[in-house]
Amino acid sequence: MDADIGDITERAPMATIPIIETDRLVLRSFREEDAPAVARILSTPRMFEHTLPLAYAYPVETAAGWIRSHAADAARGVKLQWAITFPDDTLIGTVSLALDRDRPKGDLGYWISVGHRNHGYATEAVCAAIAHGFGQLRLPRIEGMCYATNAASIRVLEKSGLVLERRLSGHIVVKGQPHDVLLYAVHPGDG
Repeated sequence: MDADIGDITERAPMATIPIIETDRLVLRSFREEDAPAVARILSTPRMFEHTLPLAYAYPVETAAGWIRSHAADAARGVKLQWAITFPDDTLIGTVSLALDRDRPKGDLGYWISVGHRNHGYATEAVCAAIAHGFGQLRLPRIEGMCYATNAASIRVLEKSGLVLERRLSGHIVVKGQPHDVLLYAVHPGDG
């Protein structure tokens, strides 16, 4: 393995999720008191149009369990999951960077509440996560996947500098129906 990236799979635990401030947003760790807001956002039917299936409606208890899992993921060095908030601490979504133990890369994940879409917030948060992945984590590659039918997510990935690498036909099956996904990627210095 290349000496520059050989330590990524041996990475020490991250322990904490860093706070990242952008022009309009604050990315911070989730807190237990965010559970009602997460449940409310994820209980909106339009949230399920282009995301993997979640239980509808999304209960507060499920949201609280999901939030509790983030600290353990960070401590194990496998995932950073940020709450996307405005400076007044209003929660509007999430962005994550999952770290692949088998290959030195990060995998993006994100969602924005229905009422806050089409304002560039997802792109701003994704760009911040990518900068952290390349800067602090020294990842050599970051990937993002989305349904081939999700035009908004395609725009987010492309505006964030990721380039389409391939279409994976029938890659995800939801309720017995296969769905194509698109794989995007970016490397340090691209763009």
